[in-house]
Amino acid sequence: MSKEGFEIIFCQASTGILLNSDGTFRRKGQSAFRPVFPSFSDAKVMSDALLAKFVFAEVWIRDLETGTVEGPFQSAHLSN
Repeated sequence: MSKEGFEIIFCQASTGILLNSDGTFRRKGQSAFRPVFPSFSDAKVMSDALLAKFVFAEVWIRDLETGTVEGPFQSAHLSN
């Protein structure tokens, strides 16, 4: 059974807050589920929305089939 999809790994750099599957957030060190999207473009849309909402954030997108990780994609404050 192969894994398919693209997983988002989110971290707000200044606080270590991570994304839960239900859209809520938690502190680093607590257990979490990383949301999976059917395509890279769907995952990138969520990534862009998270980066627009959180000032100091980074997002990685991992292809579950190949293990390839894209990123980090960073909020505008970290990109400057």
